[in-house]
Amino acid sequence: MLNFNRYLAILKKEKKYLIFICSSFFVGLILGLFIPKENEKLFFTNNAVNLFLNLFTTNGNIFLYTLSQLFSNFFYLAIFTICSFLIFLLPIQFLLILYKGYIVGALFSALILDFGVSGFIVYFFAVFIENLIICFAFSIFSTLTKYVIKNCRSDSDKKNNIIIRGFVFCAIVVFLSAIILLLTMTVFIRPLNYCSCILF
Repeated sequence: MLNFNRYLAILKKEKKYLIFICSSFFVGLILGLFIPKENEKLFFTNNAVNLFLNLFTTNGNIFLYTLSQLFSNFFYLAIFTICSFLIFLLPIQFLLILYKGYIVGALFSALILDFGVSGFIVYFFAVFIENLIICFAFSIFSTLTKYVIKNCRSDSDKKNNIIIRGFVFCAIVVFLSAIILLLTMTVFIRPLNYCSCILF
């Protein structure tokens, strides 16, 4: 049986690390807004166009996009989990969250510049919220991992148990975020585009 108070106590003990790893997402986001070079801007612009056509118009398949995001996030989670077993691999977790933030920031610039308000709607509901939730879950996982590696070196069963539970927690978050994305796009974004086409 899960003892949530135990995990909350660990997060409180490691709150400085939790804040640090969470902040890497926002650092990456800011870097993504300002740093990309011309060739990177072209890459993100192409991705933004494809994203917009898939989600806001009827030219794309929302289900296939959601499925691709689901597989992409599980790939991130697999790498994240592998890095959880050795303390010298923990910086890779930081870099993964930083890179996710970087992509989110770069897509913001591309979507807003190309599509204005419509681009912002797609960005906020289809990119920002999903990635923010996932990166927060990954940050919790990383914090628990750091604690058990540091304090449970002699108890491999306890360490592996917490890492596995951290993986399951993140997998559930990834799966639920994909469902929320699919519902948001189907129930809100597509009908909004349809109404705007009728009105304008």
